[in-house]
Amino acid sequence: MKKLAEFISTLFYFGNSPVVPGTVGSLVALIIIFPLVWVPSIVLCFFVTVFVTVLGFIFIPFYLQGKTDDLQEIVIDEAAGLYLTILFAMITSKLLQIKPNYYIIFILCFFLFRLFDITKPWIIGYFDRNLKGAVGIMMDDLIAGIFAGFSMGIMLLIYKYYIQ
Repeated sequence: MKKLAEFISTLFYFGNSPVVPGTVGSLVALIIIFPLVWVPSIVLCFFVTVFVTVLGFIFIPFYLQGKTDDLQEIVIDEAAGLYLTILFAMITSKLLQIKPNYYIIFILCFFLFRLFDITKPWIIGYFDRNLKGAVGIMMDDLIAGIFAGFSMGIMLLIYKYYIQ
């Protein structure tokens, strides 16, 4: 179980990258979900987001084996947060009845998510500092995903009403 927990928690060992493992993990997560660009499906994105989030909550405790630190090689949380950002963008696009260029949207989601995940403003930083274990590891990235998703929503609103 320890090996499977490591495989999942490190997102196929990409979290073991010696350089910027969080960004590498997010980039791998983006590559994995990128086929949704060709067939944008809110339902599929929702299920992928929930699935990855549940995997994180299940396997991170096995990987930590009683530790509570947010180890830098754990990057399944980055995938969950990024997918939540993309889900928000897809829902917003549908609600606004716009057909954006999803290549650009996914890449903007990646950068916005990384911005909020790295800087950890306001409540994101609070969760990062005060919640320990799998819940803390997952929650700060999920909240960063929500912040990035709302930011993407604002960008899509501006696009619809001022640019399009």
